[in-house]
Amino acid sequence: MSTQPPTPDPTPKALEELRTVLGQLRDNKGKPQKGITSTVKEQWSRLLATVFIDRECPVDTLFQELSSFPPGVVAGGFASAWENMEEARRASYLMWLESLDSEKAASQKVVLIPSLLGRFPSVSLELLCGLSLNQELKNRLAAAIFGNTPEKVGLMITPDLSEWKARQALERLCQISEGPKVEMKAKWEVVRLTLKTIVERKMQKDAMALRLIQHIEGQLPNLAPQFQERLRDLLKDLDSTLLGRFFPSAVGPASAGATQEASPRQDEPMVQIVAADAPLVSPEMGTETSAESSVRSNVLDRLAGWLDTLHGQATLLMDTRARILQLEQENQTVKAQLDAARIAEEAARASVEEATVAQQQAQHRLQVLEEKSWEAQKELNSSLANARELESELHKVRERDSQSGTELRQRETEFVKEREDLQRLIQGNADRRLQEFRNSVGGSLRKLLNRVPDRGAPVPSELGAVLLARLHEVIDELESKGIRARPERQAVSK
Repeated sequence: MSTQPPTPDPTPKALEELRTVLGQLRDNKGKPQKGITSTVKEQWSRLLATVFIDRECPVDTLFQELSSFPPGVVAGGFASAWENMEEARRASYLMWLESLDSEKAASQKVVLIPSLLGRFPSVSLELLCGLSLNQELKNRLAAAIFGNTPEKVGLMITPDLSEWKARQALERLCQISEGPKVEMKAKWEVVRLTLKTIVERKMQKDAMALRLIQHIEGQLPNLAPQFQERLRDLLKDLDSTLLGRFFPSAVGPASAGATQEASPRQDEPMVQIVAADAPLVSPEMGTETSAESSVRSNVLDRLAGWLDTLHGQATLLMDTRARILQLEQENQTVKAQLDAARIAEEAARASVEEATVAQQQAQHRLQVLEEKSWEAQKELNSSLANARELESELHKVRERDSQSGTELRQRETEFVKEREDLQRLIQGNADRRLQEFRNSVGGSLRKLLNRVPDRGAPVPSELGAVLLARLHEVIDELESKGIRARPERQAVSK
């Protein structure tokens, strides 16, 4: 059995500190405060993480107050707590995040996307795809996502990711990397990831993926020579067709011709052929020499080759036109679906707004109840403290009463003992004094009755008078000792 004291729960203290900070921010009414350093913001983020990790802590009312914090503080706290938060609380935070205005939501997402990329790439991808990008946001995302390790963006393209989602992710990464402030290493990493994904998923012939290939073509002149060489080596291993498209000089003539027939870009238009061969044919010459026939034959061969190329291009254009018509039909279908989805979204948004209003009202009531509960808890704590003080005083009084009772019993015992001792002393003194009195009276009587005749002896009259006088002397002696021995009649006569 462990003898160590239990570790105190940090959540109540963190919640109290968090509410104190929120109260200060509310009192400040959005004005910038002095002394709020990065260390203070990190402490606020840690408080948020501590509170939202605890499953038992009520946090529904806190969401509406979190907007008082800087967006980076809130996003940093949730990024730290994300791994230990339950799924329902994550969903609540994302729902609250989408209810914010676009600028505040984007500021939090800029922090969340790189923070969660290593552990939760799917969450980072969803947040990235849900952003409406502008140039400022592209620059912020480029600095946050690429940083010193741009290769980590490849974590978003997981093997189980759907094709359309992968294409959407690559489009977003291409948009972010096209800025002039993006480092060359990051541009190369996006190009490499895009081409590798297109080839591995066999998306080369997908019309939707064509925009990605065109983007790479536009970025190719901006790549440094060493990265162009790396791109050339990469395409040699991935796809020779893309190699011929980006670097025509890197493939042989046969491969180049095949690439040109499959591509709408042509490096030898008819105007150049006619301009090169026009001086060799003169309309003023009436006869033909063998050299002229040879030149004409060469021109016809070139024209025939050009016509074949033109026929192939016409076929490609027809196929492209059919594909465009098909895409237009699909576009109409998608637009209809989008309109229906937009209507459903508006209805859902109205429902969400109503639910949000109801939720805000419920959260307000809950906050009021929590405040009342908090006040009641404070009063209860105060009452408990007073009761504990009274119990302590009562215990002290009882101890004093017990001590007083003990002292009283001790004093009673001493008093009884002293009384018994005093009684013994009094009794002994009284007995001694009485004995002395008896001895004194006996001695006096013996002196007075010394000459009294024995009992039954004859008493003459003269002796009777003497005896009577002696008797009265005895009575007087007794009276002098305080013993009343004189008869009443004698006292009266006297």
